[in-house]
Amino acid sequence: MFHLRQLLEPLAGSESLGKVRILLGARQTGKTELLREIAAGPGSLVFDLQDSALRRRLEADPERFSGMVRALPKDVKRIIVDEVQRVPALLDEVQALYDANKTRFEFFLTGSSARQLRRGSANLLPGRAHVYSIFPLVRWEEGIEGAIAARPEARTPRAASRASLPAPFPERSLERRLLFGSLPGIVAEGEKTAARTLEAYVDLYLEEEIRREALVRDLGSFSTFLRLVAIESGRIVNLSKLSQESGIALPTLRNYFDVLLDTFVGGS
Repeated sequence: MFHLRQLLEPLAGSESLGKVRILLGARQTGKTELLREIAAGPGSLVFDLQDSALRRRLEADPERFSGMVRALPKDVKRIIVDEVQRVPALLDEVQALYDANKTRFEFFLTGSSARQLRRGSANLLPGRAHVYSIFPLVRWEEGIEGAIAARPEARTPRAASRASLPAPFPERSLERRLLFGSLPGIVAEGEKTAARTLEAYVDLYLEEEIRREALVRDLGSFSTFLRLVAIESGRIVNLSKLSQESGIALPTLRNYFDVLLDTFVGGS
């Protein structure tokens, strides 16, 4: 079930019409679901770069992407590329397609690692793209205090015929939000499974984003850092204090904090 998100109106509306739309955010913040609600379906083609077979083909031959897109029938206009940081060279292909005909396609891209994009000197399409950031749920997305009265302007083309807007996420208590956070999937789950899901999320983050990409050398000390910095959530983080408590060198902690920022897991 799709729930109403704050970025629904900006992404689906006219303010980014004629631009490549890039949606950046941490894993499990709802990027894919939001773009599928806005743009997927008839008239759309989705490139899911978490599909290892597809990713390998496009890594080996990025021009294959342009060939596939140019060969599409005229009624297919919306192109979604999910997790574009996995094959940054596709951004050059998107630029070439966009520059050749700015009205032929609508491009929607998602990414969950700014570091991977920077490391590959990725082309972030200056002047051609509008970049949006998606975060865990804000208050009105959880339907708190009636903060989302009917907003007809937020209807997407796919939702235009509905009698009402998508429902907000279920309202949760402040205590629950402090304990489990506000990732969309976690908010929608019952308490019995939320803690287990968060454990799996951390394991996935450590394994896929950190170990595989070799962002840090010592996963043990990084895990310690994650536990300590989580305790500081909502406060100004004192890295010198964390260094004393953890025994991890201050320059290393600064690098770890940069990793959190670059993968959109932390904020400054």
